[in-house]
Amino acid sequence: MEQKKHWGILGAIRTIMIGNINGISISAFSSRIKGKKIEKTNLLYEIKMIMSIIILLPAALIHGFVSNLLDVPVIDFG
Repeated sequence: MEQKKHWGILGAIRTIMIGNINGISISAFSSRIKGKKIEKTNLLYEIKMIMSIIILLPAALIHGFVSNLLDVPVIDFG
């Protein structure tokens, strides 16, 4: 498999993981607002996870842009 396909697969996996993490928190927060508290989480955790995307997404985009400019691999498949 060529290197670009590796990067595509890795990017897709990471995107799905981030979506799942934030989706679970948003779903739990939404349930809490509707009066159905989720036992395995708390309000502070839900708010922190939802708000973390504000900091982490721009940081990830900058990191990806700089890594691409410097041609630095995120992971070595060699």
